[in-house]
Amino acid sequence: MNAPSLTLRPAQIVFSFWIALFALVLVDGYALNLVALPADPTVIFVAVLIEMILLARWLLLCHPRWDGDPLECAGFLISSVVVGIYFLVPALPTFLPPSFSVDTANHLAFVN
Repeated sequence: MNAPSLTLRPAQIVFSFWIALFALVLVDGYALNLVALPADPTVIFVAVLIEMILLARWLLLCHPRWDGDPLECAGFLISSVVVGIYFLVPALPTFLPPSFSVDTANHLAFVN
């Protein structure tokens, strides 16, 4: 008997990866806090890396099947790049939040 396969689409792969990454970072931080350890970035990074490897191994055991056509992949890529440009271009060249408010200038003056 064949094992059931998991059908994946390009957008599902990208969004699932980022959601899993952020969820694992939060869970690892809370777990360290629960056992009264400091949330050390190195420990969280290593734990998330191990968990992502285990997740990828489990995913490969589910016999994933790619269900995307090239036009869907191109559309997803183009829309992701356009949205990224839309948010990054107003912040150039310093990548500070675009604002003309006195509050923002006041806040950024006291950051250091």
